[in-house]
Amino acid sequence: MALLLENPQSIPSVGTFSEDEREKMRMKNQAILALWLKMDDKERLLGPTTQCGGADSSEIFYPLVGTNSLVQEKKHRVIRLTDVIIFPKLGGQGGKRATITGTLEVHVNGFVYTASGFRKHFYFDDIKSCFFGLGGKGGTPLLHFHLHRPLKKWTGKPKDIEFHLVKCPRGQKMSDHDSNKIEKGKQNSSDDERLKKFVEEVHARWISLPTSPSLFDEIDKKYEGVIHWKGSTVSSDTAFALTSYDLIFLVGPLPEVSKPFTVFPLRDIEIVNLALLEPGKIDMTVIFRDFNEENVLEVKSIALESLVDIKDRLNYGNVKYYVNTKQLDWKAKVKEIAALPEEFINMGGWDKFELEDRYTSSDYDYPLTMRKLVG
Repeated sequence: MALLLENPQSIPSVGTFSEDEREKMRMKNQAILALWLKMDDKERLLGPTTQCGGADSSEIFYPLVGTNSLVQEKKHRVIRLTDVIIFPKLGGQGGKRATITGTLEVHVNGFVYTASGFRKHFYFDDIKSCFFGLGGKGGTPLLHFHLHRPLKKWTGKPKDIEFHLVKCPRGQKMSDHDSNKIEKGKQNSSDDERLKKFVEEVHARWISLPTSPSLFDEIDKKYEGVIHWKGSTVSSDTAFALTSYDLIFLVGPLPEVSKPFTVFPLRDIEIVNLALLEPGKIDMTVIFRDFNEENVLEVKSIALESLVDIKDRLNYGNVKYYVNTKQLDWKAKVKEIAALPEEFINMGGWDKFELEDRYTSSDYDYPLTMRKLVG
């Protein structure tokens, strides 16, 4: 389970606390999450208004895509990012060999992407989370929108949209209000600089609003591993990333096909199990709140040195995780829970599988205030 963070800040610096202090703080928070999860599962799985495997109640009140009307910003206030390509290629974007660049603009209540013969609005209310990644050496700078609802009118009904930056041609004129302008008179700014400038200007604009849209999160840390999901197996040294809001697949079954990353919002996660099954490696299993065994996600052979960072990011996102040496048939367990939710609750929820380490378990009696709040 992940509790929604309205405005997550940066994860505290490693230098702020010793690792022992950080671990104690994580354990206390994980103990609170264990109690909260047990009560939340009971209400969700056995409550009169929800059913196991049904839609998460947190999704019901999200707006439907495309129900707004665009409010255009004054021309001199429009923030622009030029020379971007949209993925997946939607109507008007040409065939497989065609590469049509466009411009992404920020208006009062949404983004507008325009290219030759193509225009599409993405309203702030339709975007569940958004993040950006710098290209660095050899990579592609990008922006990513994860939507509340899929775009039903487009092929494949995509729920994830990406904008990839392409090189700014030498001598290209930049307007005074174009985010591509890093320094006055400098015509050949790097793609990463262009993207950072755009994100900074958007953040500055949004922070001044009474109700701020979801701010751009940055992919600043990537993890390698072997992904097993829905019959596909993918191995990569940049397999996934974690942000304040999302778990993100950075690779897919067909790496040669340009398509957006796969995004799993942290709020949709029930638990994460981090298993130490072989020397120097972690196996990560992700169980989602829909309790669908087909959606069980496994990432194997993650480097052990990533464990502390992964725990920090999950804990900061209020995701309940366990660290142990358990090797379970997770799909079978999830299927069993979905079939017999009352038995699962009566047996203590996740406690029945003895996933918790003894140190975190010792903190289960700690959050007495929490018990009163949710009791």
